[in-house]
Amino acid sequence: MRKILGGISFLFFGLVLYITAHIQAVNYLPLVTSWYSDKGKYWSALDETHKLQLTYYGITFSVLGTI
Repeated sequence: MRKILGGISFLFFGLVLYITAHIQAVNYLPLVTSWYSDKGKYWSALDETHKLQLTYYGITFSVLGTI
């Protein structure tokens, strides 16, 4: 039972982190006028708002929560 609750909490925490970073990047997206990388406009917005690490943590916690 502890493993199930731990997995659910990791999944929930990961989704909250990812959604938080996503919302902040989407709010910043209209201010991105140009990007010079292959990442694209969305990933450039994540990079400029310094939310890439938060996104990676959110994805990692979500994957760990499903295992």
